[in-house]
Formats: sequence, C-alpha cells, structure tokens
Amino acid sequence: MGEFGTLVFGGATMGIPVIFASGDEAFANEAAALCPGIVTVAVKKGITPGSGDECTTECYKNRNVSAIHIHPEKARELIKNKCNEAMKKYISDPKSFAIPVIAPPYRKEVWYRPCGDRKAFNTISEHPNDYYGMLKKHEIIVD
Repeated sequence: MGEFGTLVFGGATMGIPVIFASGDEAFANEAAALCPGIVTVAVKKGITPGSGDECTTECYKNRNVSAIHIHPEKARELIKNKCNEAMKKYISDPKSFAIPVIAPPYRKEVWYRPCGDRKAFNTISEHPNDYYGMLKKHEIIVD
C-alpha cells in the first residue's frame, strides 16, 4: 500500500471517507478496490508490464517513464466532471462511500530497493492503539 492507502486509513480512523481520486489507471483501480463507492478517473495508462518489484532503485526509475496519456484539456474536463459527480453523490448519499475498517494494533512495514552498494532492507513501525503514533514512531530496521 502506498501513500494513498496511508491517507485513506488515516481518514478512516476519524470516519472520513475518500470520495474522489485521479491518476493513472493502476492507481484508479487501487483506489476503487480500497474505497468502495469512490469516484475515479484515469488520465493515463502505464505501458510497462509487471510491478517492478524485482528492480533496483535505478532500474525502477528508468522503468516507469512511459505511458499513454489523455490530452491535458480532456483530462482536466474529465477530472472536473468526475469531481462534480463525486460531490453530488456525497451530498445526496454520503453513506454510499465506504470507509475502510482499520483497527489496532497498527503496523507499518516499508521495503526499500537495493541502491548502489546498499542492499535491500525494510523498516517496521508499530503502535498498540494510535494510527498516527505508528506513522510518527521511529522505525526498526530489519535486514
């Protein structure tokens, strides 16, 4: 889970739904799976297959540089229309946006790719009952 999921669950701890998301097709699909009811719009589609999990940092930077984009004017129009749709949907039926359930204890694991002479590693942060405390907590490095 990336930054979007971290923000979604942060809002979820306070009962705040996410009603709109825009980005590439993979992101729009991830948002729809995580937040049932969310209104999304995909404005580009990556063309490199796979996740890139096998890549080093340098390889990953060079891997995800190509996509099929919607023309910027069309993208802005789609975003505006879908934002309006999301707001109208929320006003008429706020419960149509699901808030993901997240319950303590909280645990965050981050995996880092190998980079130059540094090998891959991961970090872990935990908190027994505070989501934001888990995000702020000093991480334990695990090889």
